[in-house]
Amino acid sequence: MHSIECIVLLMALIYLTCGIVKLKPKLFVVWLTVILVRLIIMIINICFGFSSGIFLWIVVFSFYVELKEEEEEENE
Repeated sequence: MHSIECIVLLMALIYLTCGIVKLKPKLFVVWLTVILVRLIIMIINICFGFSSGIFLWIVVFSFYVELKEEEEEENE
């Protein structure tokens, strides 16, 4: 079960990262930092046995929220 969720998460990260590189290259550095932080948290959660399914949704939602915040900052 973990392997399927990890594959889905990696595919989503690749897709979203490619989209950001095309649209907003300067956000790429911020995006990489966010990904690294989330991966560290994910590894800790898996090691301690928390539900990775719930965590996957938290990761996706937090990516979305941070993207929206970045867009709002650029528009101001």
